[in-house]
Amino acid sequence: MDTSMKITVKTNYLLATRVDVVAYDPESKYEFVVKFDLYHYPAEPQKARLFNKTYGSVDVNSKDDIVKTIETLVGRKFIIKEIIIK
Repeated sequence: MDTSMKITVKTNYLLATRVDVVAYDPESKYEFVVKFDLYHYPAEPQKARLFNKTYGSVDVNSKDDIVKTIETLVGRKFIIKEIIIK
């Protein structure tokens, strides 16, 4: 099985509103998508809040910060195959 993670950026970080995470559960052998909303702060567009009902909300400051945060939240239990910023 391929365990390398791919990062796809479909729009500029400052314009992004969604982050989709394609993950694989080794226990059940299913692949699924976790969808996060990305809300930018009006006064500080570089600063944003990543939100998902299951994983809660976390402040992020860049594309690299999004990747690290998702690896921490989702990567604990599942194998991340792709992160799509759009």
